[in-house]
Amino acid sequence: MIPGRSDGKVSVESAKVEGMKAFKVIHAAHPVIMNQPGVIKDVVQFLKFGSFDANPSI
Repeated sequence: MIPGRSDGKVSVESAKVEGMKAFKVIHAAHPVIMNQPGVIKDVVQFLKFGSFDANPSI
């Protein structure tokens, strides 16, 4: 068992990295996270603007 919240493979706490700009919890099983339409949208948003916010202040 993984202590705390997890996706079945990785705990939420262990996914955090010192100095990261943003963090978002996705409610999906580990093997299918990358195929979720909302995740794809969030990744593109973050790569473009450095934020998950729909209206980043640029």
